Amino acid sequence: MAKFKIGDVVHLKSGGPKMTIESVYQPDETGARRLAYSHLKMNYPQSDVFYVCRWFNESNKLENSTFAEEVIES
Repeated sequence: MAKFKIGDVVHLKSGGPKMTIESVYQPDETGARRLAYSHLKMNYPQSDVFYVCRWFNESNKLENSTFAEEVIES
């Protein structure tokens, strides 16, 4: 079960800007989301839940990336 939900504000444990959870990938995904989850799991086999996060960089440009649950906190 995911620790965070869509809309939660988090940041990397190592620091950085506040980010908003935009999407959650979990083991029970189906269809195209299952394929995306499989690719994430292949690259990070130790993790089971992944989050797509969005934030604004120093230039006020909207950025996004996907992170394993273990590297973010609220």
